[in-house]
Amino acid sequence: MATPISKCIGSECLASTSTISPEEGYADVLDSIDKKLTCLDARLALVEVLHREFQALSESLEFSQEQLASLTAENQTLRDSMKTLTDGMTHLSGKNKKMKETILDI
Repeated sequence: MATPISKCIGSECLASTSTISPEEGYADVLDSIDKKLTCLDARLALVEVLHREFQALSESLEFSQEQLASLTAENQTLRDSMKTLTDGMTHLSGKNKKMKETILDI
């Protein structure tokens, strides 16, 4: 709500024809400023909360990336072990087959 403001020209002051007294006008302006500042405080608090949440998400992402790197390295080690065991089983199966053939030939 806009309140009329008196204008001073030289030594004359032209008062508004409104029924609102200057004290009430100032009170309205001060209330408006207070509401805006309260709103800004709430917004600032929200921004601070969002900033903390963003930092937590950033730390969580960093931790997850470290875990992913660790699990990838472990996975590669397990794949290498599995390949070694598979190669060993293939070699043993070949030997086993040759032994069976030798036994059957006897």
